[in-house]
Parts: sequence; structure tokens; C-alpha cells
Amino acid sequence: MAGTEAFDLPRRLVGPARVALTRLKREAPGGPFSENARNRQRAPSWRLLSWTGYEWYSRSGMSFTGRRYDFRDQARDYARLAEELGGLLSGESDFVANAANTAALIFDALPNLNWTGFYFLKGGELVVGPFQGKPACVRIAIGKGVCGTAAAQRNTIIVPDVNAFPGHIACDAASQSEIVVPLVARNELVGVLDVDSPRLARFDAGDARGLERLAALFLASIRLEDIG
Repeated sequence: MAGTEAFDLPRRLVGPARVALTRLKREAPGGPFSENARNRQRAPSWRLLSWTGYEWYSRSGMSFTGRRYDFRDQARDYARLAEELGGLLSGESDFVANAANTAALIFDALPNLNWTGFYFLKGGELVVGPFQGKPACVRIAIGKGVCGTAAAQRNTIIVPDVNAFPGHIACDAASQSEIVVPLVARNELVGVLDVDSPRLARFDAGDARGLERLAALFLASIRLEDIG
């Protein structure tokens, strides 16, 4: 790569994302990665690049640029998205940070969504966590609505038409279909991943498999005791 000097990549970051770690040596004068900026920060500036089209920076600041998938090949695109998520979460275990980035990545990558986020089990009910979309219902009882039902059953639920789902809780009137993936670790319910769409019948079994894989990556990245 022109104008860069390669450094050894920490072993924990090596994986299917095929992430390349480089150090910028030459950038636009006065830019965030210029020589002057590095001297002012007294810290090295690193750039992290992945082969599937995402780019993000660490240490001296973060700039994340992604591309939306078309999901014409659903299995392939979910596999690539899982690679992206694995790279994004690598080396971080804070559950709020990782939930926020997981929700943001899904919301940015999947087409035709209007809400994506987490609810975590606290005090015997689901409490909203990091999400993308309009303001959400804060607390949901176990067994109520789509989220509460998925949590009670510990099964992924696909709802083609939320208006036909008994007891549906309408946080965003634009939502027409929904998929909820329960988060279960060590045989204990942790919460749910909730994804809504303004289109009817937006989600299918392929989405369920793909989102379950992403949810598993999120759970593997965090310290469960921090959720409390």
C-alpha cells in the first residue's frame, strides 16, 4: 500500500475478516492523520481495513465507512456481515459498546429496516438497550408482545404482519413486520435482539439464521456479568 508502513497485527485480530493493520505515514496536511496531528496527539495513528468494503480507524479517532448489502445471495451476505461484526467487536468486551455497534452495523447493512436494537433482561423484565431508530418502549414484560414472547419461548419469532400478532406492542407505527432473536448464554436468558421493518413479510428463515449468528457473535464478545 503506497505511503504506508506495515506493522505486526495482534494475533487476537487475525480471523476471517482478514483485517490488515497499517500505519499511515502520509496524509493531507492538517488532516487527522497528518504528521503534525500525530505529533500533537503524541500517539500513533492506525488504520484498520477489511477486505469486504468497510473501513474504520482506532486510537486517534474512529471513522467507519460501510456499504449496504443487497442480500440477493442471503447466505453469502450474512456470512460477510458476520465477518465484519467479528472484526468490529474484536478486542472489546464492554456490552454497551458492543451492543451499540452491533445494532448500528445491522441497521446500516440490512435494507428496509426502521428499528434495530437490544432489550436486556433486568429485574424480571426486558429493558431497552442500545438501538437505531425512533424512541422505543422502555420496558416490556416477559410474555408480552413479540419481544416478550420470544424471550419467554427462547425461540426466534418471525412476524410477517405485526398488526395480526396478538398483543403486539407498537413502539413505531411504521413497523409492519418484525423478527426477534432471544439472547441465551449459559442456559440463561440475557435479552433479545429486535429488528423491525416498514415492509410486510420482510423477514424469513434465512434472516433468522443470519441474525442468530450475529447475536451469537455479540454474546461471545461481552462479559455477561456486566449486564446485571
